Amino acid sequence: MAYATGPIVFVVLLVAGSIASATSEGQELLRLGGWRPISNPRDHKVLEIAEFAVREHNKLAKTNLKLQSVISGAVQVVGGRNYRLVVSAMDGNSPTNYLALVYEKPWQHLKILIGFQKVATALS
Repeated sequence: MAYATGPIVFVVLLVAGSIASATSEGQELLRLGGWRPISNPRDHKVLEIAEFAVREHNKLAKTNLKLQSVISGAVQVVGGRNYRLVVSAMDGNSPTNYLALVYEKPWQHLKILIGFQKVATALS
């Protein structure tokens, strides 16, 4: 019985080439869907997301927080973007850190506040 080895060899070479390409491009393919740190928390887009998170939290919780800064954050690409930001916001006289989770689909002009909560501060 004769086997058609041409298509099999082609598929093997295609898979091997894809693996070699992924390896040569570093770890980017392994991070697809994973969280990537935000390198510049003062970036215009990051600040826009943080302002949205504080504004939406104020509406839902009937508070009056004022965004001070974005301390750190990460972004995840999953059919849109998830943002996980640690923000400093003022409520009266004292700044407090909060963890904000926002989902965004910019092409649909959609932003959703997924979560917003105080970050526990470590005792020193």
